[in-house]
Amino acid sequence: MSDWIVNAANDFKIQKIEIDILNNRILPQELNIRPLLVYLESLRQIINKTLESNNLPKGFVIEAKFIIRINNARELICENICKRRK
Repeated sequence: MSDWIVNAANDFKIQKIEIDILNNRILPQELNIRPLLVYLESLRQIINKTLESNNLPKGFVIEAKFIIRINNARELICENICKRRK
């Protein structure tokens, strides 16, 4: 997935990407390409399996995002956000 992110972002001159796992969305819109979108389902399944194995309800996680920045050396710097239901 990382090679698709770097290559597509470079093609569109994008340096910051937000991947919203639970809402099946990638911003900016230019990066809503099939090779990236197909990974979102498996990421959601990982979250669901982890919740299930810890006896937590499916809706326990209310937000799951990656905020990715790409520097001039084509390195990915990723911030992960995961919020749970209160």
